[in-house]
Amino acid sequence: MDEGEDINHPSLSDTGSEDDNTATRGERARSFTDTPLLPAEARDDEDNNSCLPTPRSMTLKNNNLLSKSATILKSSGQPSGNPAKTARHVTIKRVSESSQFPNRISDSSPSTATFPDFPKLKTSEIKPEIRLPSFQGATDGADGNIERSYTSLRKSANDLVDYAVAKSLARANTMSSRRGSSMSSLSTKVHPIIAWLKKMQELIMKSAVFRAIVRFLASDRTKILMWLMVLIIAHVSVTAVFIISLWVVMPGIWVYNFMQLFVIVCSLTAHEASLCLSSIIRTSITAGDLLRGRITVSQIADYWINGPKAPAQSIIRISTAVGTFAEITLVASSIFFSWNAIQSKLMTGMCVPPVYENATLPEGIDISNYVQGDIDFAQVYNYGLPLADGLVGGWPGWPLVDPMDSFQISGSGPVFVLQVLCDNGIPNPDSDPGIYTTTSLEIISSDNRGAMMQLTLEFPAQSVYDDVADDVANYTLVQKCTLVLGVGSGQMSFTFVADQWQMITNGQIVSVKSQKNEFSASYPTSINSYSTDAHTGFAKYPDTFKVLPIIMESITLLFGNNSFSPSQGASFCNLLSEGTWPDGYYHTSSTYRGVSVGIGAAVHFALMQYSSTTEPVSCDYYGLVGAGILTIPQIAIYLSASCSAMACLVKCFEIMWWFMAQTSLDYESYRRARRALRHPMRFAIDAAEMLATGMEAGERGDDICDATTTRAIEELGNSRIMYGEDIVTREMKVGHLRIAEYGKVKSILPGKKYGTYKPSQYPEWDEFVEK
Repeated sequence: MDEGEDINHPSLSDTGSEDDNTATRGERARSFTDTPLLPAEARDDEDNNSCLPTPRSMTLKNNNLLSKSATILKSSGQPSGNPAKTARHVTIKRVSESSQFPNRISDSSPSTATFPDFPKLKTSEIKPEIRLPSFQGATDGADGNIERSYTSLRKSANDLVDYAVAKSLARANTMSSRRGSSMSSLSTKVHPIIAWLKKMQELIMKSAVFRAIVRFLASDRTKILMWLMVLIIAHVSVTAVFIISLWVVMPGIWVYNFMQLFVIVCSLTAHEASLCLSSIIRTSITAGDLLRGRITVSQIADYWINGPKAPAQSIIRISTAVGTFAEITLVASSIFFSWNAIQSKLMTGMCVPPVYENATLPEGIDISNYVQGDIDFAQVYNYGLPLADGLVGGWPGWPLVDPMDSFQISGSGPVFVLQVLCDNGIPNPDSDPGIYTTTSLEIISSDNRGAMMQLTLEFPAQSVYDDVADDVANYTLVQKCTLVLGVGSGQMSFTFVADQWQMITNGQIVSVKSQKNEFSASYPTSINSYSTDAHTGFAKYPDTFKVLPIIMESITLLFGNNSFSPSQGASFCNLLSEGTWPDGYYHTSSTYRGVSVGIGAAVHFALMQYSSTTEPVSCDYYGLVGAGILTIPQIAIYLSASCSAMACLVKCFEIMWWFMAQTSLDYESYRRARRALRHPMRFAIDAAEMLATGMEAGERGDDICDATTTRAIEELGNSRIMYGEDIVTREMKVGHLRIAEYGKVKSILPGKKYGTYKPSQYPEWDEFVEK
């Protein structure tokens, strides 16, 4: 116990009848003995020379509470009577405050306090340094005693109970922490891999190379250049796709869908890059104007909402509008994509090559009837590709396998070019061929490359429509056509069809070209080409297959002094059926088409007489397996390219505007101003004093409820504001940065400390993450 403490108490017999108080004391004893005791470490505090409070004797050791003697009445459950018999007196001498509390006024006058009968607790079980509640509701008596009411007594008892419970919980926590000390020591250990990762992270963050890279990436110039590159790459990619898709073969129609998605993604990427670039420029220019005091309150207010008065808003809006129009144009152009399926290579197989040495026409076949019957079920593509004034065709060989129902083979073979020129026809009323169409052929000249011939056709009356007289000829009409035939060699593709019984039938020619592509024609554009160009293209390539003799023999047998009767229920012969129109008549203006098909059928008959005993050779097989090309209108390509170029140029002009606005700016001051603009809360704190001035002005108006930030902005008007050091702290060692009206702040001094902000250990990283 502390020196100077004197505790006296009478025995139980001095208080009167013990039986009268037994029940009450027993209840109170249970209420305190049932309370958990304090932890064990409280008992160890006796060595600290501390006063331990108990229900019967305690030293009040609270710096904020003076020790007083009080007479406390028993609870209302005890019978009233002589105070000497109903209360126990405990004399407590104040602890000498000169020794315990040297800073307090010493008061050694004793006082007497009366406490209720509580069960005695061990002094070592209660931790010292207890702050007891003040005795509320007590009044000082003349003798220096404090009389406490029942309410104050009950509150004091409840506080002691709460105190005991709290200390019991503390003991439980302490014991639990001791039991788990070994586990806690394990839990604080770090896994070696995690420790290694943290160490490597620290080394990397401290690395000069890493800090230089992060500093470079965090720079506004770097970010602007990066976003500009993203914008340009997106626009250039779309334009390149448009151009490349005109001649690149796509492996499947999924590429068509992917290309549309690619264009949309590139357009959205360009739009986002444009917005990010404009945001950096807007913030940068605003920070510079804020440092120079060139911005007003209304402009800074529009900055947060991208309003019309925001810095550089005009040029940003123009560039955004042009960029948005360009991106819409790119997406709209992708809608005009069209897919054209083409043949792709299936395999390399065997086929019979076109070899015609010593070839002859088959004996016993009436060629006129055979060819006319073949024309009844054929199209012009079975014999060649139509030209504007003739026909071009050939034969690549016969396939020996059928990889699919419809396929192509490509290879080299004989090629023929036919030019047909016919006159308007001459009436010949003296001749009456009946229902027959007669033909006669005259060879004008020939060599080892071809021949020139003249074909005379005589149409019976009521079978031909005279396009010059614009009427059906009621007389026999004679028409003469000049034929120019050339034979050479080249490359071609032919389509074949196979049925479910593996029978391969002759198909149609798809394309033909010379060896070095001097001339090429393909379905369906060949009709726009002329035979003179074809003759010129194949002039360098002679008839290496020796097929001209058998071709001339077939043409001579078919058209030399021959007559053709109607077949297959037709009114006229079908040999020249390609020269008829839907009205059922031959037309003099289309006779060249019928002659071209007739000559082409004769040549095809001759080409089919290849040698079947020739050794098979390799040839390429093609088919429709999903490949194709994209077709884009040229106007869409030109419009997209021009809009993309315009969008990039406008962004470059916007960057030039920013570059000129950034001259002669201190980077550290600029960084602080930009940091305030990046975070609205920081800006609000920096501008709080200025806005408060405006609010006070607003409160003096008619409606004090309108004293808002908006009213503050209105009151401040168009006065210039500036971000800098408060003029009051200009001469101080530590300055204060804020946003205020121009003239109330000064420019930021390099190297001076401002506020309590301390940069982190890695300022470059903070700048990179915009912290």
